[in-house]
Amino acid sequence: MKVVSATMDDLKEWLMLASEVEYLFGSMVNDPKFIQALEKNINQDSAFCVRENDGLPGSRLLGGIYFQHQMPQNIKLVGYLFHRKREVKE
Repeated sequence: MKVVSATMDDLKEWLMLASEVEYLFGSMVNDPKFIQALEKNINQDSAFCVRENDGLPGSRLLGGIYFQHQMPQNIKLVGYLFHRKREVKE
């Protein structure tokens, strides 16, 4: 597993991953501020992800994190860290 810079091709998978943890952090997928912050961080190379099987951009994500230097008032975390369990195939 490699931690790599996220690209705009990863955006859809980021949002799918975020939807799995909204019960912990609140609404993100439908929050324009979250999406805008994610896009900004991807464009500034401050968003990172782990793709399943070290896949190409757009592959299923196992985890992701981004860092913000200036925090919007309604976001209390320095970054979002998401993690998804890998499915083990027998």
